[in-house]
Amino acid sequence: MLLRVFVHQPRCHHAPNDPDPQAGRPDTAGPTGAFKGGTFGPAQPYVRRHPLIGKGTVVSMRTSELMTTPAITVLGETPVSEALGLLDRNQITAMPVVDRQSRLIGVVSEADLIPDALLVQDHVPSHPMKASISGRPRRVAELMVNLVMSVGADEDLDAAIDLLRTSMVKSLPVVEGDHVVGVISRSDVIHYLAGRDTRIRNEILDLLRERDLDWQVEVDDGIVHVRGAIGELERERAEAIAGSVRGVIAVHAA
Repeated sequence: MLLRVFVHQPRCHHAPNDPDPQAGRPDTAGPTGAFKGGTFGPAQPYVRRHPLIGKGTVVSMRTSELMTTPAITVLGETPVSEALGLLDRNQITAMPVVDRQSRLIGVVSEADLIPDALLVQDHVPSHPMKASISGRPRRVAELMVNLVMSVGADEDLDAAIDLLRTSMVKSLPVVEGDHVVGVISRSDVIHYLAGRDTRIRNEILDLLRERDLDWQVEVDDGIVHVRGAIGELERERAEAIAGSVRGVIAVHAA
């Protein structure tokens, strides 16, 4: 049976051939994009609510808007050597493992593959070695982690960021149902945050130009400062316009 880990109510992906998802769970989180240990406590999702935009209005991005797509995935029957090649060519450290219907069944990382690959030494043996039938190439499914955290494509981006921030995973498979549609990583989040203030300012200026409003706009860590609005009505209008842009935390109009 395959279970999912949702951001708001974390559960786990559990491989069909593993009868007990709780049995033999390690005590630490691995670097594979899978949470291996302890009890899943709820990842407290935060949505930054704009204090000045109506009652309970939330302006937020969806995970699908920031995820990398299509995801680099690997089949469970893929040999370890091919999986290592995929990681190397795409300069990534982990991949979702899927079946032939693109359904998520696990995650495999460099930390899972390297120890197995190192068993094959690139040196000439000092004495003849007998071939062994059992010495077939290992497959990804034998090394992958079955217990996997993932996030839905329609989940709020803030919740996905919170999960990446509060766990040890570096990336999360993004799914629609059980099908992998992308991956979101810490590097995606860093790239987004690094350019957030510039993007917000440009979007607000575009909205102001459409309305023939010549107000000055500065953005500092998601907080918008609008100058030039005169009177209470104009300040409220400035707050409404600026607050409609995703990523805005607060608006100060003067």
